[in-house]
Amino acid sequence: MNVEEPPLPHYLKTVQGDLMSPSMRANLVIWMDEFTQSYGLAPGTLHRAVSYVDRVLSEKTLPTAHMEYELRLLGATAAFTAAKYEERDTIFKVNAAQIAGDCGFANGREVIDMECKMLAALRYELSAPTAYTFVDHFTRYSNGESDLEVQKLAHQLAEQSLVDYRCLRLMPSAVAASAVFLARLILNPMASQVRKWNREFTELTGYKPTDLILGIESLYMMNPDPRFAVLSAFLQDEQEL
Repeated sequence: MNVEEPPLPHYLKTVQGDLMSPSMRANLVIWMDEFTQSYGLAPGTLHRAVSYVDRVLSEKTLPTAHMEYELRLLGATAAFTAAKYEERDTIFKVNAAQIAGDCGFANGREVIDMECKMLAALRYELSAPTAYTFVDHFTRYSNGESDLEVQKLAHQLAEQSLVDYRCLRLMPSAVAASAVFLARLILNPMASQVRKWNREFTELTGYKPTDLILGIESLYMMNPDPRFAVLSAFLQDEQEL
C-alpha cells in the first residue's frame, strides 16, 4: 500500500470478514485516545496512530482467537510508533516495557514484535498527512482569538471523526475541511457570514461546501447543534446555483 492510499473504506467486511464490528473499532479508537492522553503524547499522535491501525487492518486479517487482546496490542503499538514519529522525546516518556506493564501485555518484547509486523505491513510508510495535519494547514494564518477558536474546535471535530468508521470514505483533507467549515458555523452561525467567507474557504481548502456534504453531515450527526439550522438551507441554496 502506497503512502498516498487511504485505508479500505469497507475493510471490516472485505478483509476482516465482519468478525470485527464498527463498534469494536470505535471502542479501540476511544481506548487509544485514553492511551495517548495518559502518556501525554504529542498532538496529532492519535490521528496518525488510527491511520496506521486502519491501514494494517486493510491488509491483514486478525486472528479470531484473542481478537480484543490483539486489537489493543496493535492500537498501543500504533500509538507508540506514531508518537515517536511526531516527537523525538517520546522515548523519554514511555517505552515498550512500560506499555506492556500498563496495558496488561505479556512483556515489552511483544510490543516490539508487533511494531516490526506493523511497520512491515505499512512498508515503513509513516508520513502520510492526516486530518490533524490538514486542519493545521487550513488554519495556518490563524492569529486572532476567534481564528484560534476555530482551529481548536476544528481539531476537536476532526478527532471525533476518528471514531466513526463511515468517515473512512473521506480523504483526510475532506475531513479537515468539513471540520473547519463546521467550526466556523458553530462559532458564527449567521447565514450572511457563512456566505461571506465561502470564497475564502474554497480558496484555502480547495473544496466547495457542496463538495463536503458527506463529511459535514457525518460530523453534524456526531455533534447535533441547534445553531446548525442555517446549514441545510445554505447547502441547498449552494447546490441549486
